[in-house]
Amino acid sequence: MTKDISFGNNAVVVGALAAHGNIDIGGGNSLVTFNPSVISQVDFGGACTPDEPTVVLDHIRIVHPGVGLTCQASDLQVLACADSGCGTLYPDPVDLTLQPAGWLPAQNVTVTGVANLQFQRSIEETVTLGVSNISPATENGTVCIAPDGSGSCNMEFRDVAFVFEMQDLIAGEEGKTLSMSALETDENTGQCTALFAGETRTIEFGTSYLNPGPANRQAAFPTWIDGNQVATDGVAQTGVAITFDGDGVARDIPIRYNDAGRNSLLARYVEDKQPDGGTLLIEGAGQYVSVPLGLCLIPEQRCVSADLSCSNTLPAGVPFSVTPKAYRDAPGVSGMSCTDKPPAPSFAAGDVPVSHQLLFPGGGIEGDLLEPVIDYGDGNQSLTLTEVGVFSISTAAVPGGYLGRDVPASDNAMTARMVPEQLALTVESNGELSPQCGNFVYTGQTFGWDAAGIPELRVEALNGQIPPQATLNYTDPEVIVQLNAERFVVNVPYADNVETLDDAASTPVPFRREPNATSLSTGSRDSVTGGVVRYLFNGADEFIYPKLATSRINPFSPDLTFLLQPMADADGVQVSGISAGGEPIKPVAAFEVRYGRLSPQNVYGPENIDELQMPLQMEYWTGDRFALNGADSCTPWSAADVSSNTASHHDLVSAAGTFDSGVGGPLVLEAKGSTGTDTLIWGGLKDWQRDDLDGDGTLDDPTATATFGVYRGHDRVIYWQER
Repeated sequence: MTKDISFGNNAVVVGALAAHGNIDIGGGNSLVTFNPSVISQVDFGGACTPDEPTVVLDHIRIVHPGVGLTCQASDLQVLACADSGCGTLYPDPVDLTLQPAGWLPAQNVTVTGVANLQFQRSIEETVTLGVSNISPATENGTVCIAPDGSGSCNMEFRDVAFVFEMQDLIAGEEGKTLSMSALETDENTGQCTALFAGETRTIEFGTSYLNPGPANRQAAFPTWIDGNQVATDGVAQTGVAITFDGDGVARDIPIRYNDAGRNSLLARYVEDKQPDGGTLLIEGAGQYVSVPLGLCLIPEQRCVSADLSCSNTLPAGVPFSVTPKAYRDAPGVSGMSCTDKPPAPSFAAGDVPVSHQLLFPGGGIEGDLLEPVIDYGDGNQSLTLTEVGVFSISTAAVPGGYLGRDVPASDNAMTARMVPEQLALTVESNGELSPQCGNFVYTGQTFGWDAAGIPELRVEALNGQIPPQATLNYTDPEVIVQLNAERFVVNVPYADNVETLDDAASTPVPFRREPNATSLSTGSRDSVTGGVVRYLFNGADEFIYPKLATSRINPFSPDLTFLLQPMADADGVQVSGISAGGEPIKPVAAFEVRYGRLSPQNVYGPENIDELQMPLQMEYWTGDRFALNGADSCTPWSAADVSSNTASHHDLVSAAGTFDSGVGGPLVLEAKGSTGTDTLIWGGLKDWQRDDLDGDGTLDDPTATATFGVYRGHDRVIYWQER
């Protein structure tokens, strides 16, 4: 359907529907199941296929020699032209009636593209050639091509004239020849007899441009007859000595023309003082078509080798300029580049099929060439390749595509290296930060990425089509080296976004990657396929909120922003979607940061006790005091961490373990039976287990005492000061 389709309530449809507009299934119990996978299998009978462009019959063209002999039929050509310049022939049969009578083999003919015919008159007269009853009808009637370029449809028949045997030429090629004779009609037999047998005569030659004509040419090249450049203004006025053999035929006369096109060669001979007192005038014309030696294409930028060493790049999916060129023969032309080959500038052919072939990367995707045809003789053209890589482009041979002659296939041309028009960034996952254990981390303690929450970026290589399409070759192993992992530079924040220190300036809580680095370490390209690059951050990176002795911070949840820096691949293709300041990566951090310390407890007892047990606990700053960190069941403890121990009154038993709900130990001190106090100092701890105990602005090692046999009074500190 070309319009909308509407159903009432409770409709049941078995089969398929296709509509250009909308399908309204109604209400009630109507049920429609849509399966998009079958669309490609449905035959819509051409309803969804765009109409092919219509080829029209522009005009009928008659090509004639201008002068004919009464003793023989003259060769003419009738063409059905699909454009005004007859660069394209009408492909279908055309029925027509030729005027006037005298056409051979028949007056009513069917022409498909081109027909080689003859016309005959046996008396001296001028006839006007024409066509009637054309089916299908033309848009622009009938056009005649006369040898003098006038476009006249008049053809004059004489008893004496020059006739030519000419072959098609290749532009610029040496070694092409023609033959000519001067014939007259025997008044008794009506047969043709030859003049000038065994003689040498000076014949005046000239040329006339027929297609393209004088006004539509890119350049005006002369025709050379036996080494002589002859006139080009449609008048025979350049004298060339021509020798006729015993049969009255001048054979193998060298001819060269350095351009493409259809021209007429005019010949004239004038001899006064004839026996009857008159003047002998012999004229005639022959036509020839000159085709290019070859065709080639000049892309605006080109590679000399099909690999990454080619630095000439263009964006895929964006039209680039290419100059179609016809060239002529010349010494050494086969070894020249297309740019250097001498041109045949008058060649013109429209709608020549153009194709492409992938050269690099090997085994990659061919992609599409969006323009199916190209025009020669119409200046620069635009072509669009949708994929990444180096391609060769060429035009196909077109039989009969140029003035009824074959258009040769072009030389292969190497394009520039096509690259993506953009690299589109998507942050697939901002990731998640995780402490080493539990749901908190101490200031000064390292933490990193959660194993299941490492940030991931997605970069898709797109071409310049609208809408953009993925360039699948970008992730080919030979190409993806242009976007290595080192190009992903992610800056580490210098501080938390929200939390500040307890100081007059409200300084943001500092943050850094360990070791103290301004950017993350290089991650990995986790996947490269289908034009998409997936980049994973380095899961081994560690981070820290440095512990400052001068500021005991309250517990807080991290709020951090990492910044992916603006980037491009090795070809300078920018990754889109990144601002000048960087693309923010804001990981989840579902835990607290706490200012903590190891707090061993002072102990005392009689000197004759077997042992004293010294409890250990992990504490954190709540904002106004230190409290037991009951969430800590991760931190290890060891008697070996006691780096200084007076041990005058005890022996420390070797032991180790892990804090449980913030409580560790206890350490076992076996009494020696003497009286006094021993001091134990933990000097082997990390900063996150230490605190500024004396207020001097530096972190101190935890310290505790063990007293044996010395009464220290009531243990309530309200009665005596104890640090």
